[in-house]
Amino acid sequence: VRPNVVTYNTLIKAFCMNHQIDKAEQMLTRMIETGLMGDEATWGALAGAYARKGSVDDLIFTIRRSIAGGCIPNRQMYDMVAHLLSNCSTVSDAARQDAVQTIATMIVEAAQGPDGAVAPEHEDLVRHCFSTGRAHQ
Repeated sequence: VRPNVVTYNTLIKAFCMNHQIDKAEQMLTRMIETGLMGDEATWGALAGAYARKGSVDDLIFTIRRSIAGGCIPNRQMYDMVAHLLSNCSTVSDAARQDAVQTIATMIVEAAQGPDGAVAPEHEDLVRHCFSTGRAHQ
């Protein structure tokens, strides 16, 4: 029996919840090597783990990888990351605000087509990024 995305996501989430991000990353690598792409659950687990840890650069890199893999973070993932960062005592307020603003801007840019128009399925998310005052306009 070959593992599927759900199998890998279960392992990735378990590793992330147990503060074993390196093992979660290994599972992600193995998953991608088998030709499976991560989904919102995959990237959300990793992003959440990096946010809880206060690893801002790794968090932003994870969001960037998610988008590059064709998975634009949804509103729940965006809000979760912002919330977890706000609870992380090792991240300064300035670094936290900059990280959330950077992520919001990345999401908005990814949701836009070549003509600059936002795909209908991402309109609510883009509005949310702007309404929270976090995305660069």
